[in-house]
Amino acid sequence: MAVATKELGVGGSSSLLLMDVPTETDTSSTPSIRGLIPRKEAKALLSVQVLPSDGRRKVIISESSPKARMHRVVLFDSAAIGSRESAPLRTFNTETMTTVLKALPTNSALTDSFAAGSSDGTVSIWDVRQSRVALKLHRPASAAAAMINSLDVRGTLFLAGNVDSGVVLWDMRMAPLGSAPPPEPTGRGIVREFYVPQGVSKAIFVGDAGDLCWSPAVGGLRLARALTQDTVDASGEKTSSSVFTELAWIPDANLLVAATERDAAVDLFAAN
Repeated sequence: MAVATKELGVGGSSSLLLMDVPTETDTSSTPSIRGLIPRKEAKALLSVQVLPSDGRRKVIISESSPKARMHRVVLFDSAAIGSRESAPLRTFNTETMTTVLKALPTNSALTDSFAAGSSDGTVSIWDVRQSRVALKLHRPASAAAAMINSLDVRGTLFLAGNVDSGVVLWDMRMAPLGSAPPPEPTGRGIVREFYVPQGVSKAIFVGDAGDLCWSPAVGGLRLARALTQDTVDASGEKTSSSVFTELAWIPDANLLVAATERDAAVDLFAAN
């Protein structure tokens, strides 16, 4: 299995690293480096995703160099990383910084695509084959721009966590097609919006019914139904002060995995 990681380089450069990870049955092996691609022009790699496409595994990265006003998403063939043919397959230039990427599942309504959350609070759905934005999700013009730092997808629903305003849930079936913003963005396509004054560090879908879970920047976990504004405290008194920077849902075990940097710990929460 291959895992793409991002790393900030010393001296202002960045690199894309691909590693082979042992299988569950092969516990004696250790991860090994398959390939390394230096990204000299990029001051930072902000997000990495593996994109299933045409039967091959492709890696997409978002990179940025603010001083040079360079913001882009780059597509690589994972099989070529580390070889002489590791040049990018495609480059998608963006006007703003792409802060988080999310590959769309193969059964998505938009195949061979990925979602990109940006520093201006919008989510762009990129069509890889046509190298264009097929859909762009906006908040209302009256809403302050808030950088998206978390993005998850479930069917036609897109869940975005914002740095300083909370959680936004879009349904792309209700959003206008096209990349150009309307004259006055109305937030069309927004199903629910949960205001969190201090912002969130991570937001994901959990369960089969499309429930939402997020970690406020001040700590703890919150659960919400996708179709209501009701929220509950999911973390309990013991871990309510922890700020969880990574969340993952394990559907087969009905478990929520939450990791925190400050405590260097991973917590498991059983869904009721």
